[in-house]
Amino acid sequence: MSLLTATLVAAAIGGQNPLDVKVSVTNYGARATVVVSELAKASGLDLKADSVMDRDIVAIYTKDQPMKDVMDRMADTIQGRWAKSGATYTLKPDKNARDRLEQAELAKHNQLLGEAVEATRKQHNSLAKEQQSDVLVDRLALELFAANGDADIVRLEGGERIVYSSSPTSMQKRLKGSPVKLILEMIKAHNVRAAQQQSGVDDDLPDEFMSGPMKEFFEKYKPKPLKRIEGQPAKLNMVVSSRVVAFLSGRERMLPGARFMLFDTNGNVLTSHEVWLQNSRRSSFARRFEHAASEGEVEQEKEQATHPIEMSRESMLFLSSQFGQGNLSDEDKAYLDVLRSHPYENEPLKYGFGEALAKAAEALGKNGVFYLADDQLYDGGDATAEATLEALSDNSVLLDENGWITSRPMSQTTARKVRIDRRTLQTALQQRQKQGYLTLDQKADFAAKNPLADQGMFLFSIGYQSMEMSAPELGGSDWKTLRFYGALNGLQRQTLKQGGQISMATLGGGAKAVLNEMVFGTETNLQVGQGSAKERRKFDFMEMMTGGMADAMSGAVPDAFKEPTEVFGNGLPTNGFIDSGAFNEPVFLPTSGDEELMRIGSVGVEILALFQMITEATKGTEFGGEMPMMGKVKLGKRTAMQLVFQLAPEVYLTRNLNDDSFAGAQEYAPSQLPEDVLAQISEQQKALAPMKMLFQMMGGMDMGGGRVDPPLN
Repeated sequence: MSLLTATLVAAAIGGQNPLDVKVSVTNYGARATVVVSELAKASGLDLKADSVMDRDIVAIYTKDQPMKDVMDRMADTIQGRWAKSGATYTLKPDKNARDRLEQAELAKHNQLLGEAVEATRKQHNSLAKEQQSDVLVDRLALELFAANGDADIVRLEGGERIVYSSSPTSMQKRLKGSPVKLILEMIKAHNVRAAQQQSGVDDDLPDEFMSGPMKEFFEKYKPKPLKRIEGQPAKLNMVVSSRVVAFLSGRERMLPGARFMLFDTNGNVLTSHEVWLQNSRRSSFARRFEHAASEGEVEQEKEQATHPIEMSRESMLFLSSQFGQGNLSDEDKAYLDVLRSHPYENEPLKYGFGEALAKAAEALGKNGVFYLADDQLYDGGDATAEATLEALSDNSVLLDENGWITSRPMSQTTARKVRIDRRTLQTALQQRQKQGYLTLDQKADFAAKNPLADQGMFLFSIGYQSMEMSAPELGGSDWKTLRFYGALNGLQRQTLKQGGQISMATLGGGAKAVLNEMVFGTETNLQVGQGSAKERRKFDFMEMMTGGMADAMSGAVPDAFKEPTEVFGNGLPTNGFIDSGAFNEPVFLPTSGDEELMRIGSVGVEILALFQMITEATKGTEFGGEMPMMGKVKLGKRTAMQLVFQLAPEVYLTRNLNDDSFAGAQEYAPSQLPEDVLAQISEQQKALAPMKMLFQMMGGMDMGGGRVDPPLN
């Protein structure tokens, strides 16, 4: 029996409650199971935590506090409860408390939706006065959106969508409220635009685009002639979707937007209108930015007493590495690699907000328990207790009472949902550190266990981009496709690698669930016809790089035969198949040069050719001076899998997967690669002729030195 335990037993015999013993514990960030172990060691009590509490990560600072108070604050912060069995206390999830919290969070988000609708309405009214925009359609669209603001919209996460319709399929929801006025005004506004276009639209292109491939592109995507709408449309759909945007200050679930589409009886879109809700609240980041921008222009406010905090070397290294390691010494880089490679034992969140919050509580003479979310990243602002707590207030519920400061994320339910599993993260990081890259199976295994890992800045903050994913438009793998592959069994994976075909009827529950997300989510891109996996697709760089502009110029809106809830009105059929075309291609792993390139991971011929084209096109310009420099690369082997999901006889979607290997790979300067590889790069660069002209124009522009304002919301 330890001395501390013996003392506690003696105290208990003497009538003192062991929970009254005072403890001092400091941990800048760890899994709740680890913190409970430290509390047990400090108090001598037999304390345990349910293994599910590994998803709850907290920072704690207490000084001479009764153990009961510490245990209560800990449980309240993570919605847990202490279950006593004999002399053992076990911290378990409190399901009732977590359910109540989720309902409260949904109610709060519903309130924000209402405020956003009103803020958007005011903004549109203001724009109408200044720019004579058609505010009536906006107002009616917002009213219809508000009438359908149910719990499903409130629960929307990034990448999700809901379709409401005046004539719904079983995969759609019935549109509430009367859409008649909106339909009439949408038709009226469309017909006005059609008349204006016919009476005098100038289709002439700028002189520099009047020849060659640039003219071909702009001719292809110039505005399509609008046709006057006659008669009544067949139906109105309202597609509501949500986006997640990652900032260094954290992952932010943006307020949803809605696209209203009128269809004719043949499923063609007659006209459409889109509204995105505007946030009515401003972040402390925006407020600090504005304050800094106004220095010297306005009288400074009276200085308030502040409590400085000093961050550790480790936290400052983590902060510096978020923007690249170019200025770090080799010793610091090696030290960072050690710190990063063991996230299960060495929680990364303690290097930043965790440490800052614990030290803020100490500086203010208080105790604290802080729930740390993966998207709450320390931005390295003013190193004071006050500034730290203000930054936390943007996306957290902060309580300061009775000598304790506690905090939890504004949406703690979401924080748990998107938490990256530290065991699988540690495995992936150590595999990458050992090999220099991740195989397809290693990436897919990680993605399958961390379905939302691509939606925040956490992976970026610990030194890696999105686990070496490249742009899907350039042959890379998007996160959902990696998850789908990760949910397949070994035989199914091998079949796709060998260019075979698997039936959708043989998919397991996990793979079917991901496929539904791929088809019905915001990233869906259904195509009409029968897809071909065996013929290598040529990437349209011009369309990829200017896709947003092309859509805007052409007014492209998916017709009903590309809207998944229309095509698959009764859900996704199971009689389809996934066909794979497997192609052996070279792949490159940057090993020297600017760190920005080395952090990306392996790249194919398409990306290397694109990088070389931009470098050449902007050489000697200010734009070109900002381009990262490429050093040597390892030449590896890539199995590029071109997947066709034939969902129905005339409907399919395409995705890509790459399995890279650099075992025994040699290092080359890009200009000294083998002749056959250089020939492939040259062939890709020929397809980039239109883009080269565009980048030459950009390189010739005066990029200026003006300040770029951050988002205000």
